[in-house]
Amino acid sequence: MRFLCLHGMGSNARVFEVQTAPLRYKLGATHQFEFVEEIKNLFPADEDYYAYFNEEVESFFSALADLDEYIRTEGPFDGIIGFSQGALLAATYLAHQYPGAEDTAYESIKCAVFICGSPPWQVIDGNARTAKEGLDGDIIRIPTVHIYGSEDPGYEQSLELSRICRKQGRGQLDHEGGHEIPRSAESTARMVWVIEDIIYRTLFVQ
Repeated sequence: MRFLCLHGMGSNARVFEVQTAPLRYKLGATHQFEFVEEIKNLFPADEDYYAYFNEEVESFFSALADLDEYIRTEGPFDGIIGFSQGALLAATYLAHQYPGAEDTAYESIKCAVFICGSPPWQVIDGNARTAKEGLDGDIIRIPTVHIYGSEDPGYEQSLELSRICRKQGRGQLDHEGGHEIPRSAESTARMVWVIEDIIYRTLFVQ
Protein backbone atom coordinates (compact mmCIF):
# COMPACT_ATOMS: atom_id res chain seq x y z
CA MET A 1 0.00 0.00 0.00
CA ARG A 2 1.06 3.58 -0.59
CA PHE A 3 0.74 5.95 2.37
CA LEU A 4 0.80 9.73 2.46
CA CYS A 5 2.53 10.83 5.68
CA LEU A 6 1.68 14.14 7.39
CA HIS A 7 3.92 15.39 10.20
CA GLY A 8 2.99 17.46 13.23
CA MET A 9 3.21 21.21 13.77
CA GLY A 10 6.71 22.64 14.04
CA SER A 11 8.26 19.61 12.39
CA ASN A 12 9.21 18.51 8.88
CA ALA A 13 9.30 15.47 6.65
CA ARG A 14 12.82 14.47 7.66
CA VAL A 15 11.93 14.49 11.36
CA PHE A 16 8.77 12.47 10.70
CA GLU A 17 10.79 9.94 8.71
CA VAL A 18 13.09 9.45 11.70
CA GLN A 19 10.16 9.27 14.12
CA THR A 20 8.47 6.54 12.08
CA ALA A 21 11.59 4.65 10.96
CA PRO A 22 11.19 1.64 13.33
CA LEU A 23 7.50 1.39 12.50
CA ARG A 24 8.03 1.54 8.75
CA TYR A 25 10.86 -0.99 8.92
CA LYS A 26 8.69 -3.50 10.74
CA LEU A 27 5.73 -2.94 8.40
CA GLY A 28 8.01 -4.05 5.57
CA ALA A 29 9.18 -3.02 2.15
CA THR A 30 5.90 -3.97 0.46
CA HIS A 31 4.52 -0.58 1.50
CA GLN A 32 5.51 2.86 0.25
CA PHE A 33 5.58 5.98 2.41
CA GLU A 34 5.61 9.49 0.96
CA PHE A 35 6.39 12.34 3.34
CA VAL A 36 5.01 15.80 2.61
CA GLU A 37 7.64 18.42 3.42
CA GLU A 38 5.14 21.23 3.52
CA ILE A 39 1.81 22.35 2.28
CA LYS A 40 2.15 25.81 3.77
CA ASN A 41 5.29 27.10 5.51
CA LEU A 42 3.98 29.16 8.42
CA PHE A 43 7.35 29.47 10.13
CA PRO A 44 10.10 32.02 9.35
CA ALA A 45 11.82 31.51 6.01
CA ASP A 46 15.16 30.65 7.65
CA GLU A 47 13.66 27.77 9.62
CA ASP A 48 13.13 24.30 8.16
CA TYR A 49 10.08 23.58 10.26
CA TYR A 50 6.55 23.69 9.02
CA ALA A 51 2.88 23.82 9.90
CA TYR A 52 0.02 23.01 7.58
CA PHE A 53 -2.19 25.78 8.97
CA ASN A 54 -2.47 28.34 11.76
CA GLU A 55 -5.42 29.19 14.00
CA GLU A 56 -7.27 31.10 11.29
CA VAL A 57 -10.18 29.23 9.71
CA GLU A 58 -9.17 30.47 6.26
CA SER A 59 -5.69 29.00 6.75
CA PHE A 60 -7.21 25.64 7.67
CA PHE A 61 -9.46 25.58 4.59
CA SER A 62 -6.52 26.56 2.43
CA ALA A 63 -4.52 23.64 3.82
CA LEU A 64 -7.38 21.26 3.03
CA ALA A 65 -7.46 22.51 -0.56
CA ASP A 66 -3.69 22.15 -0.83
CA LEU A 67 -3.88 18.61 0.57
CA ASP A 68 -6.53 17.69 -1.98
CA GLU A 69 -4.45 19.11 -4.81
CA TYR A 70 -1.42 17.14 -3.59
CA ILE A 71 -3.42 13.90 -3.52
CA ARG A 72 -4.79 14.55 -7.01
CA THR A 73 -1.41 15.37 -8.56
CA GLU A 74 0.90 13.03 -6.62
CA GLY A 75 -1.52 10.19 -5.91
CA PRO A 76 -3.13 7.81 -5.84
CA PHE A 77 -2.56 7.01 -2.18
CA ASP A 78 -4.16 4.07 -0.41
CA GLY A 79 -3.92 5.54 3.06
CA ILE A 80 -2.83 8.48 5.21
CA ILE A 81 -0.64 8.43 8.31
CA GLY A 82 -0.91 11.63 10.34
CA PHE A 83 0.67 12.76 13.60
CA SER A 84 -0.85 15.54 15.73
CA GLN A 85 -1.65 18.47 13.41
CA GLY A 86 -1.19 16.19 10.42
CA ALA A 87 -3.75 13.80 11.92
CA LEU A 88 -6.23 16.65 12.46
CA LEU A 89 -5.82 17.78 8.86
CA ALA A 90 -6.27 14.24 7.56
CA ALA A 91 -9.32 13.59 9.75
CA THR A 92 -11.03 16.78 8.60
CA TYR A 93 -10.28 15.96 4.97
CA LEU A 94 -11.69 12.44 5.35
CA ALA A 95 -14.79 13.59 7.26
CA HIS A 96 -15.53 15.86 4.24
CA GLN A 97 -17.92 18.17 6.08
CA TYR A 98 -16.66 21.60 5.09
CA PRO A 99 -17.31 23.93 2.12
CA GLY A 100 -16.17 22.37 -1.15
CA ALA A 101 -15.49 18.93 0.34
CA GLU A 102 -17.87 17.18 -2.04
CA ASP A 103 -15.54 18.00 -4.96
CA THR A 104 -12.37 16.57 -3.37
CA ALA A 105 -10.58 13.27 -3.92
CA TYR A 106 -11.13 12.06 -0.36
CA GLU A 107 -12.84 8.85 -1.55
CA SER A 108 -9.54 7.69 -3.04
CA ILE A 109 -8.17 7.17 0.51
CA LYS A 110 -9.05 3.70 1.81
CA CYS A 111 -7.65 3.78 5.36
CA ALA A 112 -6.01 6.11 7.88
CA VAL A 113 -3.62 5.94 10.83
CA PHE A 114 -4.08 8.75 13.35
CA ILE A 115 -1.29 9.20 15.92
CA CYS A 116 -2.11 11.61 18.75
CA GLY A 117 -4.97 12.96 16.66
CA SER A 118 -8.00 15.09 17.48
CA PRO A 119 -11.55 15.38 16.12
CA PRO A 120 -12.03 16.95 12.69
CA TRP A 121 -13.39 20.42 12.14
CA GLN A 122 -16.79 20.76 10.53
CA VAL A 123 -18.63 23.66 8.97
CA ILE A 124 -22.40 23.26 9.19
CA ASP A 125 -24.71 26.09 8.19
CA GLY A 126 -21.73 28.42 8.15
CA ASN A 127 -20.63 27.58 11.72
CA ALA A 128 -17.29 25.89 12.44
CA ARG A 129 -16.91 23.42 15.30
CA THR A 130 -15.19 20.15 16.11
CA ALA A 131 -17.05 16.91 15.47
CA LYS A 132 -18.58 15.11 18.46
CA GLU A 133 -19.82 11.56 18.79
CA GLY A 134 -23.19 12.45 20.29
CA LEU A 135 -23.98 14.99 17.56
CA ASP A 136 -22.40 13.54 14.46
CA GLY A 137 -22.04 9.76 14.77
CA ASP A 138 -19.37 7.93 12.80
CA ILE A 139 -18.56 10.43 10.06
CA ILE A 140 -15.26 8.78 9.05
CA ARG A 141 -16.29 5.44 7.61
CA ILE A 142 -13.08 3.91 6.28
CA PRO A 143 -10.87 1.60 8.40
CA THR A 144 -8.84 3.64 10.88
CA VAL A 145 -6.11 3.13 13.47
CA HIS A 146 -5.91 5.37 16.54
CA ILE A 147 -2.61 5.44 18.40
CA TYR A 148 -2.43 7.64 21.48
CA GLY A 149 -0.84 7.92 24.90
CA SER A 150 -2.74 8.17 28.17
CA GLU A 151 -0.14 10.69 29.41
CA ASP A 152 -0.75 13.01 26.45
CA PRO A 153 -2.59 16.26 27.36
CA GLY A 154 -4.63 15.64 24.20
CA TYR A 155 -5.56 12.09 25.21
CA GLU A 156 -9.30 12.78 25.47
CA GLN A 157 -9.28 14.45 22.04
CA SER A 158 -7.69 11.34 20.54
CA LEU A 159 -10.42 9.22 22.10
CA GLU A 160 -13.09 11.56 20.73
CA LEU A 161 -11.59 11.21 17.25
CA SER A 162 -11.81 7.43 17.52
CA ARG A 163 -15.47 7.64 18.52
CA ILE A 164 -16.53 9.48 15.37
CA CYS A 165 -14.90 6.80 13.19
CA ARG A 166 -16.81 3.70 12.17
CA LYS A 167 -16.51 1.06 14.90
CA GLN A 168 -16.29 -1.81 12.42
CA GLY A 169 -12.76 -1.63 11.07
CA ARG A 170 -11.43 0.61 13.86
CA GLY A 171 -8.22 -0.26 15.68
CA GLN A 172 -7.00 1.46 18.85
CA LEU A 173 -3.77 1.40 20.84
CA ASP A 174 -2.76 3.24 24.00
CA HIS A 175 1.04 3.32 24.12
CA GLU A 176 0.76 4.79 27.64
CA GLY A 177 3.16 7.64 26.90
CA GLY A 178 2.81 11.30 26.01
CA HIS A 179 2.41 13.30 22.81
CA GLU A 180 4.86 11.24 20.81
CA ILE A 181 5.46 8.39 18.41
CA PRO A 182 6.91 5.62 20.58
CA ARG A 183 10.05 3.95 19.24
CA SER A 184 10.69 1.10 21.68
CA ALA A 185 10.68 -2.44 20.29
CA GLU A 186 7.61 -3.38 22.35
CA SER A 187 5.58 -0.32 21.36
CA THR A 188 6.59 -0.68 17.72
CA ALA A 189 5.48 -4.32 17.67
CA ARG A 190 2.10 -3.36 19.13
CA MET A 191 1.63 -0.56 16.57
CA VAL A 192 2.57 -2.87 13.72
CA TRP A 193 0.04 -5.46 14.87
CA VAL A 194 -2.89 -3.03 14.92
CA ILE A 195 -1.88 -1.35 11.63
CA GLU A 196 -1.43 -4.67 9.84
CA ASP A 197 -4.89 -5.71 11.01
CA ILE A 198 -6.41 -2.58 9.47
CA ILE A 199 -4.43 -3.06 6.25
CA TYR A 200 -5.89 -6.57 6.02
CA ARG A 201 -9.40 -5.24 6.62
CA THR A 202 -8.86 -2.57 3.96
CA LEU A 203 -7.69 -5.03 1.36
CA PHE A 204 -9.92 -8.02 2.05
CA VAL A 205 -12.85 -7.25 4.36
CA GLN A 206 -14.44 -3.97 3.28
